[in-house]
Amino acid sequence: MPVDLIIDGYNLLHSAGLARATYGPGDLQRARHRLLIRLTSRLTPDEILRTVVVFDAADVAAGDEREEQFRKLRVVYSPPGQEADDVIEELIARHAAPKQLMVVSSDNRLIRAIRRRKGISSTSEAFLDELDKPRRHVVVPEVEPEIDPSPLDAEAVDAWLKEFGMAPDTRVQSIPSHTSAPKPEEPSPVDADRDKGCLPATDESSLLAELEEELRRCLDEN
Repeated sequence: MPVDLIIDGYNLLHSAGLARATYGPGDLQRARHRLLIRLTSRLTPDEILRTVVVFDAADVAAGDEREEQFRKLRVVYSPPGQEADDVIEELIARHAAPKQLMVVSSDNRLIRAIRRRKGISSTSEAFLDELDKPRRHVVVPEVEPEIDPSPLDAEAVDAWLKEFGMAPDTRVQSIPSHTSAPKPEEPSPVDADRDKGCLPATDESSLLAELEEELRRCLDEN
């Protein structure tokens, strides 16, 4: 079941190694910024919406906003005269379902406060270890669509032709197989002889007769 998170900002900042012994102008703000970037880059979108980070506001001017959004992550600064621990205890006390609430802090005061309401406590070190674990993603294999190998009947073909704006009579006719193709006619003997460059026997006899007659005529004239 999803839980809400309340994070002790500066406690987590120290555990993450972002804190310093002394801060120059803007250093503390930059350290908070780096921590918030780390949180929003590791938490899921749903977890971000269910999380609030509470900081002490020692460096926040009295007139500045005490609450802001950082990439949809709720960030709260303690009001004047209060510490972050005071704000977190109030949030624990007002939570409607404390058994679904986790407080991230190594501060014994806050650990006792959440346990009194039967909620969940996590030290900053344990939370960071869990935060930095690689998230698992479920890979759904792609399923190849099944293709029906059976041919379409004439009615289905006509329906598809109408869908593409073609007349049903434009269907491609089936091509006859090579087994049903008509056999070519065999050439006649005369055609075969003509293709070979020689005349049939009947034509040769008449030609010889004409030559003999022409030869006799020449002899008679001489």
